Amino acid sequence: GDDGPSIFSMQRLVEIADYNMDVRPRLVWAQVWGIMSDFFSKNGCHRNAMVSVFAVDALKQLGMKFLEKPELSEFNFQRLFLRPFLRITENPETRQEIRELVLACVDQMINTRAQNLQSGWKIFFDIITVSACDPVDKISLHALSILQGILDRNLDQLTMLIKHDVHNGEMKKAEDLSSHERKARNSNAEDFLGMCRASLSFIGTRDPKSPRPIGVSMRALCHAAIYADLIGDGRVLPPVSGTQTSDPKAAGYTYDGLDEEEALEMVLWRALFEGLADGVRSTEKSREGGMGNLIQRGSVLALRAILLRHGKLFSDAQLKVVLQQTILPAFHDAVENDISPVRSIASESPAISSLDFLSEPLPLPPPPDDEGLHKFEEVFRSMDRAPTRPMGSAELLLEATFTDMRNGGGGDISQAYKFAKKDLSSNDQDVEQPFPDSWISTTASVALGSLTDISSEIIFIRGASGANVWFSTIGETYQLWCNGSESWLPCEAVVRIGTSEVNRFMRRATADLPKFVREDARVWANEIIKFYTQLLNHSLEIEQSLIDKLLRWKWRAYKTSSGKKEGSGLRIRTAYGNGFLEKEQNVAHNDGEFKVVVETIKLDYGILHRPRVVVTAAASAETAAETTKKQLTVNDYAKLDSKVNTPETPTWMKLLPALKIRCVAAHVLQQTLLSLHEDEVFPLISRDTMSDLLKSLNVSRELAEDAVKNEDLAHAFQEAMFTEWDMEDMGEDALVKITQLNNTQGSAMFFLTQTAGATNAVIRLLSVLYDYQDVFDGEEAWDRRSFAGQYLMKIMQDIFFKFADSEAKEGHRIDPNVWRNTSESGVKVAVYCTSFASVVVGLLKAMLSFEPSHIERNK
Repeated sequence: GDDGPSIFSMQRLVEIADYNMDVRPRLVWAQVWGIMSDFFSKNGCHRNAMVSVFAVDALKQLGMKFLEKPELSEFNFQRLFLRPFLRITENPETRQEIRELVLACVDQMINTRAQNLQSGWKIFFDIITVSACDPVDKISLHALSILQGILDRNLDQLTMLIKHDVHNGEMKKAEDLSSHERKARNSNAEDFLGMCRASLSFIGTRDPKSPRPIGVSMRALCHAAIYADLIGDGRVLPPVSGTQTSDPKAAGYTYDGLDEEEALEMVLWRALFEGLADGVRSTEKSREGGMGNLIQRGSVLALRAILLRHGKLFSDAQLKVVLQQTILPAFHDAVENDISPVRSIASESPAISSLDFLSEPLPLPPPPDDEGLHKFEEVFRSMDRAPTRPMGSAELLLEATFTDMRNGGGGDISQAYKFAKKDLSSNDQDVEQPFPDSWISTTASVALGSLTDISSEIIFIRGASGANVWFSTIGETYQLWCNGSESWLPCEAVVRIGTSEVNRFMRRATADLPKFVREDARVWANEIIKFYTQLLNHSLEIEQSLIDKLLRWKWRAYKTSSGKKEGSGLRIRTAYGNGFLEKEQNVAHNDGEFKVVVETIKLDYGILHRPRVVVTAAASAETAAETTKKQLTVNDYAKLDSKVNTPETPTWMKLLPALKIRCVAAHVLQQTLLSLHEDEVFPLISRDTMSDLLKSLNVSRELAEDAVKNEDLAHAFQEAMFTEWDMEDMGEDALVKITQLNNTQGSAMFFLTQTAGATNAVIRLLSVLYDYQDVFDGEEAWDRRSFAGQYLMKIMQDIFFKFADSEAKEGHRIDPNVWRNTSESGVKVAVYCTSFASVVVGLLKAMLSFEPSHIERNK
């Protein structure tokens, strides 16, 4: 009935089970228990509290007796016997107090019978995993405390190498193991993965209506570092067979693209990395003390700690698949999922960012033997809540990093011991973090900065072989964050973060080149400069395409509004010089897949008819249906700046934010060349690589110079500014102010800054080459001085003439204080003589190294 079985009858059944447990052979007893376990599982979930409590208590009594004896090899009787506890926990109709009672029973059995546990560990870890997602905080906290107790008190037992794993003091190879030993190795690995998944389940998303405490997830992240230390130190061994790459929940799940031995080694690692990656891309809000995205940032820091401490254990192929298949996709998913207002914030100048609230990347951590870290461990282990066991290298780094982060430290982990005894509950965060729920604002810089740390500390030191890994993984991510793709458009915040990290990596890499043998140094130096050149070229191609598209759409809008079919007005670039677009004539094709637009362009010396192929809307729709990639639309561009993201904004104007971002990217990338350790890198660069780099910088100069002169583009920027003002209510003073804004927020501000940056970079490169005379053995011998000198003289003449002309025409309108610091000139007022003040200074410095004979030849 509804009241369930009588307690008397259940007591008699317990007595029968107790008696048969000792007198029956294990195989016979297993069959008997199969029937009894279903009965206890069903009544453990009964609505009658007395029945359910008695059933669970009976299971505990029988379990305690059953675990008095160690498990026989080749059998999984413990797993079979303890399964009713899991069934009761998994049943959604189980009462809260019963779920609490089950955890109490598990805790007691582990504390008193851990020495005899074998296959039963898996059931206990599964119960903890289910309890981690329980909506009742008391239950999830109890489950975590059980897991923490296992790590603190039973870790040695769980990870102790079985006798068959070692022979004469050395680890046995997989082929030397018997079938029984191989099965035991696989079983131990699977139990360890069960423990990993139990901890990682505390990081994942729970019901948004009842989010778990942040401290629970942060503690689980520290567990991940402990597991990484166990694997890295060889205290847990991988399985010897049974790899697969399709089912994450099945045994043997590993990475694709590896040989058998490497794939087996990664079985233990993949579950760990995938769990942390899910934490990185989590959309769950995790705020505390004014700080946001703590779970997401903590997951990034856990990945960083693990790879910085154990990344050297991975082969090139293993490290590549970890990055390509787990970490980098998680970072990109997190960026794409961010729909916060940060994506729509745009700066009014490449040199002055409106995004100064973005989090900063962390400095490199100290080495494992750092004295400050040892002090932190001593203080941490002296506290009541700390384990008595020694801390692993990744665990120590992550604990110190979290302590520093919670207490508002500056990222210097060597000083984290000063915060270790501080009462965290009294740590007041007086200032609310801007956009605390934005992944881009709070975590993106830390995430990409972690990739920079991995690049310099793990990949770069591998020499020439590391270059192949880097360019196909982290290098591609830099490229994506800086320039986007055909289906994804990065906002200004992401572009600034991406270009800044390119700067950080190139500065670190060029500073460390002397540590390599000459050949490895030469390979890295040339590959880094080639990567930089490709990155800049791609950005410039996008910039030129945006300029052309913006001006065409603006021109067509003007023709439509004015009713004109022909007429000059659009200044465009061609392979034969600049000209004006007179008209466009469509030529349709029978297949309807594309059409040819014949442009009539008026040049200074004649008329040019240029065909241009355009894919039709029908063909575009068919192509989009065939591919799963999202195609960019005009509205995607408009989302880059909230000021133009309105239905009333003209279509052409929605492209302006993306164009400004390209100027920002060019500016930051060009500044990168000025911060490199040029004496270490440029002498190693081949003539072809240097020529390509200079060609790219000159393309940037020419593109930006042409844009500065383009009146149509200047009018486009001006009209965009007008839309932010109510022209009908505007007085004369306001009109004067808008006119002044042309030199502070107009096209000149963006393109003159880009031109000056490219010119400065060219002068810096040529000056270094001109001053350097030595040639390395085995390197292509080329006359750097002659190569650089000819270009320096041409640039010098051009810059000095334009500078003097600008100063004469516009100098009287400039505040004299703008000359106080040439490195900041051009930021406040964008005219040639201010934007190029620092360029002129660079030229004057270069002239000091010129030989008199060289000047005489170029007079």
